This record gives sequence, C-alpha cells and structure tokens, in this order.
Amino acid sequence: MTFESLIEYELEISRDEASPVRVLQDATGTTRCGVGATVWDAGLVLAKYLDRQTAEGRLDLAGKTVLELGAGTGIVGIALARLQPQSTVVLTDKQELVPLLERNIALNGAQNASAQRLDWTEADGIGCTPDVILVSDGIWARDLHQPLADVLQRTAGADTRVLLAYETRAFADEAEFIALWSRHFRFRDIKSADQHPLVQSEDIYVFEGWRKVNSAAEQQTTMSDGTQTTRALQLAEVERISILGSESIVCGFHLADYMWADIFANLAPASTYVLITDSNLAALYADTQREAFAAAWAHCRADAAAPRLLVHVLAPGETSKSRATKGAIEDWMLASKCTRDTLVVALGGGVIGDLVGFVAATFMRGVPFVQVPTSLLAMVDSSIGGKTA
Repeated sequence: MTFESLIEYELEISRDEASPVRVLQDATGTTRCGVGATVWDAGLVLAKYLDRQTAEGRLDLAGKTVLELGAGTGIVGIALARLQPQSTVVLTDKQELVPLLERNIALNGAQNASAQRLDWTEADGIGCTPDVILVSDGIWARDLHQPLADVLQRTAGADTRVLLAYETRAFADEAEFIALWSRHFRFRDIKSADQHPLVQSEDIYVFEGWRKVNSAAEQQTTMSDGTQTTRALQLAEVERISILGSESIVCGFHLADYMWADIFANLAPASTYVLITDSNLAALYADTQREAFAAAWAHCRADAAAPRLLVHVLAPGETSKSRATKGAIEDWMLASKCTRDTLVVALGGGVIGDLVGFVAATFMRGVPFVQVPTSLLAMVDSSIGGKTA
C-alpha cells in the first residue's frame, strides 16, 4: 500500500502535554480499502468518550487488553493507546487494512498498540480474551450484522466490556442487529450527559455491553421453530416516570425480561397471556418474548404451574386498524379458549396499541392490558392517551 496520496486527520486528546492523534485516511478510496479507511463520526464520538472517561479518572486499563474490531484507520484504538499507555491495544481489520493500521500506529509512536488481521466470518482470534472490545460504525451494512454478532460472542469473555458506537442510518436494520446482540449480551446506552460535551450527536448512539451470565433462574423454552433453549433471567436497569402520582411508565433498553417479571410480580395472575404484535416486530422479538416469559416465570413463580403465552401476529400498517381485524382477534382469542382471567400485551406502535387496547377493553367486558410501545410516537402519545388508558 502507498501512503503518499492519503489525507491526514488529527484528533485532540486531553492527556497532559499530548500531541494530537494523527491518522492517515483514504477518504477518496484511492487505495481501494473502502469505507473502512475513513474517519467516521461515530469513531470520533467513541474516542472522545474514552478521552473524557480517562481525564475524569473513571477509566483505568493498566495491564488490560483492548481489542478494536473493524478498526479502519485505527483512530479509536490509537487514541485509547495514547490515553492508557499501560494497556495493550490490538487493532484488527481485514488484511488489506493492516498496513494502514501499522503506519498509523507508527505515526503516533503507540508502542503499546499492534495491528492484526481478524476476519469476522472466520474463527480467528487474538490469542487471549480481551478486557475491552471497541466497535465503531460496525453495523452500517446489514450483511455485517450476523458476522459481528458472531465474533463478539466468540471473542468476549464473562467480564469483557463491549463499547459499540454507530450512526443511525436505517432504524429497522439497526434494530435487527440489536436483537441479534441481545441474545447473548445485556447492554445499556451511554447517555449524552456522560459523553464528551463537544463531540456527540443525536444521530450517534453509544452502547456498553457485557455477556449475559447464567443464574439459577433457567427455564426450557420452546421457540417458534420448535427448538428448545435454556437461558437465565436478565433484569435491565430502568427509569420510572410518574404520571398523576403513579410511577406507571417504565423506560429502558432490553426490557423483555423486566417486563414479564414486573407483570408477574405486580399484576393479578392470569391463566393465559396474549401477546399481539405485527409481522415486522414478530420476526425480531417473538422468540425473545417467549424466552423472557419462561425465564421470568421460573424466577417469580417457580412453585406454580406455568400459564400459557399465546402470540398473535397482525399485518403491519394502518389497514389493520379496522373492525374486521378487531373481530378476527376476538374470534381467535375465543377459539384459543381465552377467558376473563386473560392478560393482553400490545407490542408495537400506535396501530397495535390502539387496536389491541380496544380489544382488551371490550373482550369479555374488559381484561387487563399492558402497553409495550416500540415507536417514538406511541411512547409519547398513543400508549398513554385516553383511548386505551
């Protein structure tokens, strides 16, 4: 690879008397390395978050190993190597980018950093379990989702901290990756208040994740394809919002386990739980909901026989919000022998919440109802409106 035609980029870091981090990038594709050889905004946000963590004394990686996946120019990993000189940082990418990574490491005199080839589709590793894994803009293409989820599962240990940053481009595709990642990891979002105040964006998300750890609350669950799975209950960190004196709104990420545990602990027992959603969301979350239902029941009421969970899937869109669809849902519930001790859960946007709330209000003179809004408008409007409250 030739470097003469490449463009240099500088990133200021706050370490005492440190010169800027300097990297060469191939912004025009001259060396045919593709988008991986460009400095992306998500990488800058992640690098400056690590800078702030270091400056405030909240990050100490002395003696620790850091792995950057899909390093590209290496700006995030090199910045961290400069900020944490007692750490060992391994920058990885496809073989074509290793020479650029080595050149950028040399530009910064980062003697605690090295570059290696790591193809996400192969079973390669770095020879040890990293303490931290960094990923920035690694999900920009849909065909990267499964390989990235796989390499994270193979590489991360029980105590590995994963920091993932990405710029949102296609929400539905990104939600698909989050669903893949959540099968083996729990995670939380890094709030803007905790990021660097001058380098952040409402379009860039930063998540911190860890592998899920098994506990005694395990349960065999039959998935939609007939297979059996065993997994543990994982309760998310949540924020509660008070409305009219009651903290009835719960906000957070990866809430399936928490949702069912909360239902079982705080609502009257039901013989049947009915989850109604649309086909878009069912493809992403139906199996996750079945797993969470079984794990939460085993944790909360292991001494009682498990109730039924029925999942009903509707076509997405406004056309489903009709009298005909309402009647079809009620006919299906009657055919499924749902009685007055049924609890209905609406998982979806405004259409699902409005329609299913109406069904719950009228089926057998009304049955308990839980809203799980998945769109911003449903979260702030329809799920808490008078129509289905």
